[in-house]
Amino acid sequence: MTRWGLLACTLGIAALYWPTDGRRIESQLSSLARAASHDGPSLQSDWLQRLDGVVRTNFSTSTSITLEGVANQTVSRDQIIQALVEVAGESTRLQLELEHLQVNFSQDHQGAQVTADAVIERSTTDRTDRERRHVSIALRREAGMYRIIGVEGSAKIVNQPEPRP
Repeated sequence: MTRWGLLACTLGIAALYWPTDGRRIESQLSSLARAASHDGPSLQSDWLQRLDGVVRTNFSTSTSITLEGVANQTVSRDQIIQALVEVAGESTRLQLELEHLQVNFSQDHQGAQVTADAVIERSTTDRTDRERRHVSIALRREAGMYRIIGVEGSAKIVNQPEPRP
């Protein structure tokens, strides 16, 4: 391969993996889902600290949460953390994954809308529930990064995922 061929291949690979705002948002939301997940019978302080940091970094000071036909409220970061801790505290395992993420930006790139499927697996001592719901996440650029200002979730479970062994 000539030098020019090697240079062209290198530039092609770099362009494929170059961090864009869309890739940053996908990574940001995936990191948030991993931080909200926990595995174990008790909540540990390192999980609580990680969750606190990730929520405070990724959410705006007040966030609109809407669950289709069930709830519509504006909550603070502290309320988000409290709700996640309550759900996790009732579980021996909580796993959250986001699949099929699609990021669309406003024309001025100050806002973004993400659609995804949230797969939630929650285990207690006697059962495991696994469900998939459509979510729409609104983000706004604040202090140089995109922060979540709204989350809308479908009330219906869609395409029930296969249970994991």
